[in-house]
Amino acid sequence: MNNISLIGVLAEELILRYTKAGAVFTRFTLVVNRVHHKEKHDLINCVVFGKKAELIAKHSKKQDKLAINGRLHIDRIGEGEKLKIYHGVFVSEIEFLENINIEMERAEIDYDDSDFPF
Repeated sequence: MNNISLIGVLAEELILRYTKAGAVFTRFTLVVNRVHHKEKHDLINCVVFGKKAELIAKHSKKQDKLAINGRLHIDRIGEGEKLKIYHGVFVSEIEFLENINIEMERAEIDYDDSDFPF
């Protein structure tokens, strides 16, 4: 199973982009501290598509702390001495942890407390 979970801070402001087919996405770098070396960190390239890309671009800024889940993706381009290896995470879930100022976009829901059994 290819599943990765990371907690880190955004390294830059996010910009929405579009594929040639019109799908919306954004790329970002997540700065993740190493477990045993707090003074060292890793820069993880991430990409997220669709509505989640729109939400993260709208509601986050540089230095915001996020938790992400997704799958690791590795590309190998070239051969021999010209081989380049690129890694990244295709993000499927995002949780905003701190440093954000979100104005909640909630639909009006009409319900009665007696509708719930607990």
